[in-house]
Amino acid sequence: MGNTSAKAASEPVTTEKIKDIGLQRMTVAGTDTPVATAGGSFPAGDLWKDQPAIVFVVRRPGCALCREHAQDLSNKQPDFAAKGVKLVGVVHEKLGVEEFSGFFKNGEIYFDEEKAFFNALGMRWEGLSSLMKPSVISNAKRASAKGVKGNLKGEGRLLGGLLVVGGGDSGIAFEHREAVFGDHASMDAIMAAVDTVVPKPLG
Repeated sequence: MGNTSAKAASEPVTTEKIKDIGLQRMTVAGTDTPVATAGGSFPAGDLWKDQPAIVFVVRRPGCALCREHAQDLSNKQPDFAAKGVKLVGVVHEKLGVEEFSGFFKNGEIYFDEEKAFFNALGMRWEGLSSLMKPSVISNAKRASAKGVKGNLKGEGRLLGGLLVVGGGDSGIAFEHREAVFGDHASMDAIMAAVDTVVPKPLG
């Protein structure tokens, strides 16, 4: 599987592209309980219909680097919630979600069976040879220093990303596309974008 065209990979994500993507809420009762999807599919736009949302598009639930980012985001969730912003994760496979949910305790997890969010981000694939890139090695050391561990189960070549989406029809305030394994969105950039989508008090 090769990378998509440069044009497709560089086109900005818009709410028009992603609002009708079908998602299913995932329920996780424990690490020994099979992952289940709750209810039927619903349009992704429902996630930010009434409030802004941070949408973490997860490359692979079993990946230590993805779990590290999930943990960092989950730790900041009280700050997001105080501003009225929802934190959600989107996965394209169920494998590993049980353990992943332990790192994403303060976020909701949704299943994107058609990989439509990944398609909106350019459907970018990274070869396993990228594991030897200095930047990826550095990212792996960063996660290891935090005590985050992962496994090699599942499809990890499809790159993810992160979006900060304004409430209703206000659009996307921030877009980050994972360039290499473990290339996380800056928390400062996320918080700055969050501040732009939070309604300002009157007066």
